[in-house]
Amino acid sequence: MSGVGVLVAAAVPVAVYLFSRSSKAATPGAVRAPGKSPAQRMAEVIATGDPKAIRLEASRLRQEGYPANAAELERVAGLIETEKRVPAAAPTVSPTPMPTAGANPPVQPTGVNAPVLPGVPGDLQGVTLRKTSPETYDARVVTLQQRLIALGWKLESDGKFGAGTETAVKEFQRLNAVTPVDGVVGPVTLIKLSDPNAKGPAVKPAAPAPKPPAPVAVKPPAPVPATPVLPAGPAPSSSGRAPTITAALKSLPALLKNGKGTFKAPASAGQAVKDWQQVLFDLGFVTDKPDGKFGDGTEKGTRAFQAAANSAASKSGKPLVDVDGVVGPATVRRAAEARIMLTGPATFAGEGAWFGDDSSPPQADSPLPGLMPDMTPVEPAPRRALAARLTHMLLGAARGAEDRTLVARYQLQEGLKPTGYYGPAVALSLARTYGIVPPKPIYWTESRTSKSKANYRDALRMLGELDPQRVEEWARAGAV
Repeated sequence: MSGVGVLVAAAVPVAVYLFSRSSKAATPGAVRAPGKSPAQRMAEVIATGDPKAIRLEASRLRQEGYPANAAELERVAGLIETEKRVPAAAPTVSPTPMPTAGANPPVQPTGVNAPVLPGVPGDLQGVTLRKTSPETYDARVVTLQQRLIALGWKLESDGKFGAGTETAVKEFQRLNAVTPVDGVVGPVTLIKLSDPNAKGPAVKPAAPAPKPPAPVAVKPPAPVPATPVLPAGPAPSSSGRAPTITAALKSLPALLKNGKGTFKAPASAGQAVKDWQQVLFDLGFVTDKPDGKFGDGTEKGTRAFQAAANSAASKSGKPLVDVDGVVGPATVRRAAEARIMLTGPATFAGEGAWFGDDSSPPQADSPLPGLMPDMTPVEPAPRRALAARLTHMLLGAARGAEDRTLVARYQLQEGLKPTGYYGPAVALSLARTYGIVPPKPIYWTESRTSKSKANYRDALRMLGELDPQRVEEWARAGAV
């Protein structure tokens, strides 16, 4: 196909798109030509490949009130004239297929319309990652860091693209023949990262083992009387151990509740509070060590535990507990069914707890070798990790299908009203507190929708100006 033919084929969908935009913005009172639509007329005249005919049709469309369509036709005519002035190139070959993971692909564009890169996870499609100043948390940088760690680099998967991550990226590019070696993660580097045979840092060979000493004659030990073999106890649960439910918790003399740090109780009740705080600490719902005082932190951790227990119970039909921050027999019974995970830190406040109702927790295949699934972001700080978990859930949630318990838990953590609805307040909290480009809000206040959306757009526009690396993403998130 000649260069003109390629241009014509590419320009037709552009013309259709422009018509859909400009037909709404036509000059009031303009006389429109009967019969064919502007898009049809543009397609037909572009197909002729005649710049004069195209400019003539552009003039007509401009008179009829379609300036955007006319401007596009004039641009196409100029490109065709330029194409005809350039000497004919060698015959084009069949379209080059998408580069495989083992080849060094050509540089490709990023952004909304970037091509899909084979083997690259969805959250890294169409983006470019580079060192930022100041360093801000980005869940996608966690994915990058996890891949580099799996290849052998010693990094902390903190979600911040700093000097250490940049150095590791440069070393990866040098080892895998990616040019330029600039520490910027673009399409070429991403496809190389997806290659199962990607090279990591060279590992120094282990020192040779010392020669074993010459054998020394040893007298055989005296025979020991045989002892009976005791039966082995039950094997430890692979899903984790249960928290310790003490006698003070099993026989509560009264409900445990928030006393605003001044709750005075008998010794047994005070010990029960301390024991309950230890359960919350072991399960990952609080970070403070037990002190025996039922304050605001203990109440928030209790509410988060009760919400997580209800989420698990809803799958098995078990009765729910009240999410009121008060500890009674029902809450203690649910704590006895929890399990403390044996491997890895809690991925968010309470994520380390597994409830017996969830016999088969959801699993996700890792899109790249050695990477954690999207739904289990590795983040040492519980507050950040809960924000990342909420973001991943909302990326694929439609109105009415979101996990409102998770939304309410985040709202409670950030001091917002725990309604369970994902609105602009939660979205702006994710953006301002954690530097996360938020998904579009699902719910808006009906009485002030226009003003609320305008304020939301202004806030994200200002955040985009402070984060040039992801300015396009901030703009898309603010297009409401």
